[in-house]
Amino acid sequence: MSVMSNELKRKEMEKKIEESRTQLQALMMQVEIQKAYLKGLEEFYDNSLEDSNLKNNMNFSERNASPALSQPLEILREGSEILKVKEIIQKVGRPMHITKIMESLGINDSKKKISLTGTLNQYSKKKRVFIKAAPNTYGVL
Repeated sequence: MSVMSNELKRKEMEKKIEESRTQLQALMMQVEIQKAYLKGLEEFYDNSLEDSNLKNNMNFSERNASPALSQPLEILREGSEILKVKEIIQKVGRPMHITKIMESLGINDSKKKISLTGTLNQYSKKKRVFIKAAPNTYGVL
């Protein structure tokens, strides 16, 4: 009977360990989502500060001027979501709001929207591939 109770205790402990691992994975995912959200907020705040300082001295076209032609071309990975975004914006021929971009991609997920906005902000801030034409509105260089 002692062997049976030890086996039962071992199985219970394995189950608790697995449950704990599952909970930890869920928490780690929530942390990553919060990091992406925070990054998007910080970039929006930084950009709004930069824009407000520039707006006093520059017109819209000067704020969104293309970088020097000597800048190396950015190569986006084939099949990547960011390449699809570039192609969508090029097809439309004008800057697009993130909501319209998400619709064109067929994605209706707020977490992916936050992530994609952060990625587009990174590219546009460095003036690589994309440019920010207005809040949450991106064009292709």
